Amino acid sequence: MPFLFSFDLGPVHWVGLSTEYYGYYDTVGKGPLLTQYSWLQKDLAIRVGHNDLPGLESPFIQYGVDLGFWGHQHFYERFFPVANKKYWDSGCHTPNTPFDKTPVPFSAKRLNQYGYTILNISNGTHIHIEQISIDKDDAVVDHFWLTKDAGFVATEEMRLRNPGTNFPSVQQPLPFQDNAIPAPGIHNLPR
Repeated sequence: MPFLFSFDLGPVHWVGLSTEYYGYYDTVGKGPLLTQYSWLQKDLAIRVGHNDLPGLESPFIQYGVDLGFWGHQHFYERFFPVANKKYWDSGCHTPNTPFDKTPVPFSAKRLNQYGYTILNISNGTHIHIEQISIDKDDAVVDHFWLTKDAGFVATEEMRLRNPGTNFPSVQQPLPFQDNAIPAPGIHNLPR
């Protein structure tokens, strides 16, 4: 399987990328990260990856990414919309590591259950999402609609007028001296 790929399915353009470059930066070096970052800026819609990468949030926002799927924790959690905030992944502690008792402020739903997600892409502006629990005999344990007006793109000006809620402050330095691309982890994203 290629490290970078994209395909169209109905009205959705899907993009997959390697999140492992960040975990093995000392081994792979800066080249693959810069190549991937450049490619990603040219080809975005829905994101799928192993680890969530807040350091790539700037191009996700810039190109109007509406939905992301990440699989590192192996349980289900849905966030309220988050943009330009500090957040982190709890890491891979499988099998069966429950979430902390206190959810992060942007957590809309979290379930310590294995399952799968079904997307029903109704048209270019509406997606219905269902989370199915294997632990609960294939019961629907969460569902919601993601809607967006045709052609809508959130701008930096709009985000500045409504700055949202700041989350707990934790800093992680960028691994690149020239800050050529954002690093994953907990940090302030460049504006």
